[in-house]
Amino acid sequence: LRQDAPPLVTDPPPRKYGCWQRLFLRHHSERFAEYAEFTFRTAICAGILATPFVLPVGTFQTVDGYIARGYFSRRTVLMFLLTADMTAGQTLLNAGGCVLGSLLSFGSAHVLYLMVPEGISSDTGWFTHLGVSSYSIVFAWLILWLNFGMNTRIFCLMTYAYHFMDFMNPNSDGCDQGQLCGPTAGELMQAAIACLAAVACNFLPTPNLAVRRARSLSRDIAAGVGRAWLDLATLYCGAHGVELRQDRLVADLKKLQLALEALDAPLLNSYYELGWLR
Repeated sequence: LRQDAPPLVTDPPPRKYGCWQRLFLRHHSERFAEYAEFTFRTAICAGILATPFVLPVGTFQTVDGYIARGYFSRRTVLMFLLTADMTAGQTLLNAGGCVLGSLLSFGSAHVLYLMVPEGISSDTGWFTHLGVSSYSIVFAWLILWLNFGMNTRIFCLMTYAYHFMDFMNPNSDGCDQGQLCGPTAGELMQAAIACLAAVACNFLPTPNLAVRRARSLSRDIAAGVGRAWLDLATLYCGAHGVELRQDRLVADLKKLQLALEALDAPLLNSYYELGWLR
């Protein structure tokens, strides 16, 4: 190569950051900015969801009506916290697990009331206790054994445990006043509200997409590979080895290994953001 020939590998151009990104110091540290932005978004949304339970009753009459009908409760805030994640793809995946787990728990709890329509009472025989307990053990084992996501297992077993304890309580009044026994559609509405709030938290004011995270890691990997090649050529093809280049080469290779391992999750989550466009 000529001495005045342009280099084959050059440093990438400096990135441009907007006001929202600079607010979380993304121009100083990408990793810190990701966690800071996620914490800020989640805290704001969780605070909005928890507001009706902090203020006096009657402040939001419409929300109070939803709470009275079982469409909104403190469990909605808990579901939101378990569903929200750092990227939109992971949040959509968690939301799907939340809905699926709630549906499984809803259906399984209704099976209990089909077996014993009025629930367990003080006069219930031991064979009924044995049948109900065996059914619940088998159901919990199947949820843990089958290839369900962690969020699906958490939401399903958490909700089912509440219904099972209410079903086994002989002093429960869930069947009084001519009402249907068992869970109602309110808990499905709570899961839907929690999932919608988690998705909105990830898309507003700007979407926090996993594909952007994957693109950022790919740029870092490409830049690291280029610098590692330059250090390798200087170290082994130069007139004499340079100890500084060797230390930087080892450090760059370790960073490349960590970046490649971290790239797997954003690539997988980006499918749930863009895979449905096919």
